Amino acid sequence: MIFKKLMALLTAMIFAAVPIGAFAAEYSGLSPENEPWYRIVARDRFAVDADVTDGMISVSVNGKNLSFLTAPYVDGGEIMLPAKEFFEKLGFYIGWQDRTRDTDWCGAYFGDVNGAPACIIPDYDVAYYDDIPLELGKKTVGTDNEVFVPLYYFQFINGLDVKMKGKAEISFDFKKLAVEEKEEEEEQAVDIDEVLKDYEGEKLLDFDKAIETGAYYTGGEIRAEVVTPDGGRFDKAFEIENLSRPTVYYNNQFAFSSQKPINVGDVCVFSMWVRYTEAVDESGFATTEICIEEEGTWKKIYFSPDETVSAEWRKLEYVFSSNIACDPGNVGIKIRVGYNYQTIEVAEVTVTNYGRQINPADLGLDTNKEIVKPESYRGQEDDALWREEALRRIEKYRKSPIKVKVQDENGNPVKDAKVDLNMTRSEFIFGSEMGSHTWSKGDKRQLYLNGYKNMLNSFVYGTEFKPTTTEASMRSAIYMTNFARDNNLYIRGH
Repeated sequence: MIFKKLMALLTAMIFAAVPIGAFAAEYSGLSPENEPWYRIVARDRFAVDADVTDGMISVSVNGKNLSFLTAPYVDGGEIMLPAKEFFEKLGFYIGWQDRTRDTDWCGAYFGDVNGAPACIIPDYDVAYYDDIPLELGKKTVGTDNEVFVPLYYFQFINGLDVKMKGKAEISFDFKKLAVEEKEEEEEQAVDIDEVLKDYEGEKLLDFDKAIETGAYYTGGEIRAEVVTPDGGRFDKAFEIENLSRPTVYYNNQFAFSSQKPINVGDVCVFSMWVRYTEAVDESGFATTEICIEEEGTWKKIYFSPDETVSAEWRKLEYVFSSNIACDPGNVGIKIRVGYNYQTIEVAEVTVTNYGRQINPADLGLDTNKEIVKPESYRGQEDDALWREEALRRIEKYRKSPIKVKVQDENGNPVKDAKVDLNMTRSEFIFGSEMGSHTWSKGDKRQLYLNGYKNMLNSFVYGTEFKPTTTEASMRSAIYMTNFARDNNLYIRGH
């Protein structure tokens, strides 16, 4: 009886005091500090003395003193540098974006800085480098066409070493990363028209026929109409005007429906002429992306990189091999435009299917290219920045001391008591998206669900809890919620 009361009291104290996952490593016998990936680098915050004034700050790079249009200043003992102007002096440009993709904040300065993306949000205490969130300890400060960032941030930039001399003399040693010269264009330069001149393909999409039959549609906030372009080069074109900056760029798109079937392994060529008639982006260009996918499942057959569109007509041409089979009308050929306010014209949009009569390699397409294995990814290095920052956050947020008092029913200490700690569920969430379209498929269903039960402790819904689809998929959402409850899983919205 005393033992039961003792264990109940002990259990209540432990679970009320700390996240149980915080001490799992210690009691499993593992020593993370001895692992090669355990690396926390001490980065100096370079706090300055109370008597340091803004005018005392000097900045040099590789021994050369820098002058700024918007001068650095001291705020609460920390030096704030104008990031945009500083990076420009190093040869890099970060430009303002009103809203970048898949984000909840209203805008940021964004650009490539010495081989990795930098993203700085004004009035925010986190800035990003190489897609890693870096806690600054002080908020950034946005002004007209500039953003000030604590000196601490610059220690994370590739090739940039920071030293402090005296009270406020900042010295940077900078080495620009060598950019490998790409020979791919020369190696893969293929005259597609020359290769295809002796072959006859079937048009998966015929531009003129699409205009005739109305085999096209719009998505999101765009305006699209058939026009006669100026210049006389083309008789007809679609003028596509993007009317908003959506949360994700692919919400605004113009699309054609396929007119013929496509089979697995079919070699196809997409071509399109494009130019802009209006673009407000500070780059001076418009932007588009081509995506070819199965309607309804959104399985990607092909999608292009972001393409820069100028005021001059430019031909885009891509070769791809289909990874799925689809009936006529089930393939969407999509021109995505939701990047910024812009108007583009597209002409002679065509997808030609050559079946299997052509060797894909003759068109520069390597269908046998080895798929990147899951264990091979950017950032797997032992000294990857994300590991360092993750460990720093773990030390700060996910660990807490454990104080255990073992007492008998009269409140007296119990000598030589044995205490066992058993983790029932990690408080740290790790999981994946759960899609009912995957787990509902026959013999794969149980294998899929067992993966969640045995290897993960959470999932997010797929489209089942998105407002536009919830009503049609409520049964799946209920099933997934019950599955989480029955198997002690955390769940989150999409």
